[in-house]
Amino acid sequence: MPRNAYVRIGSTTKTFMATVLLQLVGEGRLSLDDTVDRRLPGVVRGQGAGWKYSNTNYLLVNMVIKAVTGRSWAQEVQARIVRPLRLTRTLTPGNWPFLPGPHARGYQ
Repeated sequence: MPRNAYVRIGSTTKTFMATVLLQLVGEGRLSLDDTVDRRLPGVVRGQGAGWKYSNTNYLLVNMVIKAVTGRSWAQEVQARIVRPLRLTRTLTPGNWPFLPGPHARGYQ
């Protein structure tokens, strides 16, 4: 991999989003005891009993971050993690399917 390669956060997106969420908890802007319905009234239906891992949960995390901050998860990741840590070649995924060069072409 080139030393100055661009990297898309890709499969670590969830880690970045969870970090933003925990920062918001630390700031007192939300609580780990909050329900989804408290932040996103009427979005999720069901009994809310129990918990299971699901990629869909991170779509809800995205929506909660937006509801609390008024900004997208990607904007918050950039402002709270990428810029402060000077990860200048770390990109958040979006609708643009390309990754600027140089970047890794494949790995084994």
